[in-house]
Amino acid sequence: MAVIQGWEPDGLFRHFEEISAIPRGSGNERAISDFLMAFARERGLEAHQDQVWNVVIKKPASPGGEGLPPVMLQGHLDMVCEKNAAVSHDFSSEGIRLVQEDGWLRADGTTLGADNGVAVALMMALLEDADLRHPPLECVFTVQEETGLTGAIQLDPALVSARTMINLDSEDEGVATVSCAGGMRVNLSRDCCWEPAGPDGLRIELRGLLGGHSGTDIHLERGNANKLMGRLLARLEEEGIPFRIAHIQGGSKDNAIPRECDCLLALEQPEDEARCLSILREEEESIRVELPGEPDFSLRGISQAPERAMSREVSRSLTRLLLLAPNGPLSRNLRAGGFIVASVNLGVVSVRGEQVKVTFAPRSSAASLQEQTRRSLIFLGETLGFQAEITSRYPGWSYREDSPIRELFRDCYRELTGGELRCEAIHAGLECGLFSEKLPGLDAIAVGPQVNHCHTPDEELDLASCQRIYRLLSAVLSRLAQG
Repeated sequence: MAVIQGWEPDGLFRHFEEISAIPRGSGNERAISDFLMAFARERGLEAHQDQVWNVVIKKPASPGGEGLPPVMLQGHLDMVCEKNAAVSHDFSSEGIRLVQEDGWLRADGTTLGADNGVAVALMMALLEDADLRHPPLECVFTVQEETGLTGAIQLDPALVSARTMINLDSEDEGVATVSCAGGMRVNLSRDCCWEPAGPDGLRIELRGLLGGHSGTDIHLERGNANKLMGRLLARLEEEGIPFRIAHIQGGSKDNAIPRECDCLLALEQPEDEARCLSILREEEESIRVELPGEPDFSLRGISQAPERAMSREVSRSLTRLLLLAPNGPLSRNLRAGGFIVASVNLGVVSVRGEQVKVTFAPRSSAASLQEQTRRSLIFLGETLGFQAEITSRYPGWSYREDSPIRELFRDCYRELTGGELRCEAIHAGLECGLFSEKLPGLDAIAVGPQVNHCHTPDEELDLASCQRIYRLLSAVLSRLAQG
């Protein structure tokens, strides 16, 4: 018996239940991919499946629209597999147990998979809707989005001829995404050149910052623990206190704004500790004034004798790198609401064996600005004796000043609701960036129904919102069918 009852269109919710019964964690998408291929064959639709299990299903235009340009609808097949500790669930072999309550759909102690199963169900419903007026449709179902956009990276662009794209991986109804950031990792490393340390040392502990996501929270300009540690070390050097860095650890993930940083210093004279503590107290008060929204910020100095320390030259170079490196918002689009176009996060500084390593996460929706950030980090690192390594590149999706699909969505949303569709840029990655790179001239937008608490067992889908999004998509496609 169906869990989701009393909601229209029936096909949308029926398909969501069908795919929820199929295990589809990232990397385990073959079964759902084969299911979609069977779905297409049963309806006589052209379909393609590639070696990583991406699927492309094409539906001819409704009568009268045969010569119109095709439109791509896109979402991803995989889901994040998380569960509560007390829940017994094998995501590799068991489907999701659905619970409907008060107009919301949830799972029984696990992630729901509405991110992005709702996109799959929406496309399936549109593909079999015989009453829908529409141009030629190209529905693209990608894999492994949650673990690195693998499907979108490997998809053969020859399978897609559309230059208008509707991505269905947005989770806020009434908000359309119109730009996203690309990213990379810049790793700067240098040999520590270890030397013996004396009996005097001071451990500096920096705590209590709010941190946050290096993309979606970077505009808040919260304190970065690694940058602040660089500031403290530079102040000590400027005050003439000789020190060498014996250990440093700040942040744990390059895509998170670091909340804490610890640094152990080897000092030359016992009296230097009191001078350091006095300076730390001064800097703590100054930083508290500068960061009024982070009242739990604190600095503490603790006597600790190090066993070894980096050379004076390496210590000076690392201090300068932490102080001088760019961090936070770098560029905004003032013509489109001031959203962040480029940023960089000094995410992690750590000692690994014989090397000290500093990892940055630059983001930008403009490729040229991303390259400028990359270049500045490499040049700065090389100037200070660090070697650079670039990893994990993915492209951004630039805001398009003239976007017919954005304006069409705004018009249809206004006609259906009487309200205004908010168009926003997100400073995180979406598959739209990869498709924009693969398909020159692509005009894209990302929309979706209301999904809360994605990637957690509290994930929930607003069923009424799904109905409204289906009506909105139908209205947009109907208008596109008019040419």
